[in-house]
Amino acid sequence: GVSIQAVLDAAGPGAVIHLSPGVYAQAVIVTHPGVKLIGLTDELGNGAVIENPGGVRNGISVRTGANDFALVNVTVRNFDANGVFLVAIDGFLLSRVTARDNGAYGLFPVRSANGVIEHAIASGHADAGLYVGQSRNVTMRRNVVYGNVVGIEASNSSGIKLLANEAYDNTNGILVVLLPGRQIKTAADILVTGNRVYDNNRANFADPEDLVAAVPAGTGLLIVGADRVEAEGNTITGNQFIGLGVGSTLILA
Repeated sequence: GVSIQAVLDAAGPGAVIHLSPGVYAQAVIVTHPGVKLIGLTDELGNGAVIENPGGVRNGISVRTGANDFALVNVTVRNFDANGVFLVAIDGFLLSRVTARDNGAYGLFPVRSANGVIEHAIASGHADAGLYVGQSRNVTMRRNVVYGNVVGIEASNSSGIKLLANEAYDNTNGILVVLLPGRQIKTAADILVTGNRVYDNNRANFADPEDLVAAVPAGTGLLIVGADRVEAEGNTITGNQFIGLGVGSTLILA
């Protein structure tokens, strides 16, 4: 019953806040730099869960200037738009975060830099489970994504590393893409290695008005419009339409 927001506001910059196991029906907005939210686990394996109290778009919002943010060992679920939404953050860690059944995106850093997403689980999202947009120098490693339209997406971003992730039962497993109409006009210098991308044959359930609705079911790893992408040592199996596809952004027209 404790308000995480009230504790955050009172603690200020650099706070390390431990969340006791239990369900927190509330949203959280982080505005101070250096904040770390760390979920604890009890002897039965129960952890800290942040869930939508009703009609709220974002579970955890990290606002511009709240740099060096960390979220560890927390579940965020059932929010209308996004589980964890970071805007213009320099330095972040999302580790052992579970995002389930949020409307569009599970973990969603945008226009951010110098971050790590690791050991996360994302499922049930109508856009992407893990999404990095218009960002640079972000590593996504050892995550598991399933039951999304796109499992992992890096769009209009550079210096991205996708390492040893597992993507299955999505419409599309991994998407590296340069999208039109964004402020950042480049996507480059991306490494995709050691990933397991298999059985991504789920019917596309995105909003028909969204661009992601055009992603065909049965696609494993798609590289569209990005420059200097190195894909090596990946295992791509059981995707019924395209295993590994490389194309121009012109196909989005």
